Amino acid sequence: MATRRRGVISGATEGWIIEGIGGRSSPDAIYGPAGINLATNDPGERAWLETSCNHFEVYFARQPGGGKIEITVDGVDVLEEPLVLNSRVSKLDSVSIDLPDDAPHRLQVRTLSPGKVRLLGIVAEHLSGGD
Repeated sequence: MATRRRGVISGATEGWIIEGIGGRSSPDAIYGPAGINLATNDPGERAWLETSCNHFEVYFARQPGGGKIEITVDGVDVLEEPLVLNSRVSKLDSVSIDLPDDAPHRLQVRTLSPGKVRLLGIVAEHLSGGD
């Protein structure tokens, strides 16, 4: 699934499926703002977004049977440890990442284990200080 926004490149490996509008549905009806999720059960799958920014937010679902993911920016892991998405009940969650420079960056999410992973959205912004 790729965007057609100027200055933005996004993509995903072939093991992801789209859930939501016009496609497969999610039993818990949790979807991203566009009414869809990007979902997989397989380890080693990747989804990415490249653009100029200094702030990313990654939105995802925690759920029973959830997998494990890592998030990197420009090839560097931005989390202290991988995120385990297994949860007793389904719920929304997110990670915010502030970067030291407002420049082109590549954020990548990679699945590390079998288990359901649902990405609900990735936000890239230009945040400025409050002078």
